[in-house]
Amino acid sequence: MIEIVKVSEQGVVEIAIHGKLQEGDIKEITPKIDQIIREKNNISIVLNASEFEGWQDLDALVAHFTFVRDHQKKARKLAFVAGKKWQEILVHVLSSMVQPEVKVFHSDELANAHAWVTS
Repeated sequence: MIEIVKVSEQGVVEIAIHGKLQEGDIKEITPKIDQIIREKNNISIVLNASEFEGWQDLDALVAHFTFVRDHQKKARKLAFVAGKKWQEILVHVLSSMVQPEVKVFHSDELANAHAWVTS
């Protein structure tokens, strides 16, 4: 499940992922993110993945990567709050392939992640 936790006036969007990501989760969140981008123009993201357990199947993985490919140029910064070591490694590998500046935070550093994206 993906949820938009909050959106600040400055265009900081906090998103949380819980459990296994499904293709339908991406289809459900896409129009909501598109609307926020239209309203705020450029956004910064705090992605709390501390409870993320991976993808349900290959379709979910492809949908997620397609979403990132299509939306990554619309973000200034991405603070990734990781709950597992594999997440940190994956983000470090992929961060050189996306436009926003990316920084990884540990699961107990959510406040630091918010501070960084607004700096």
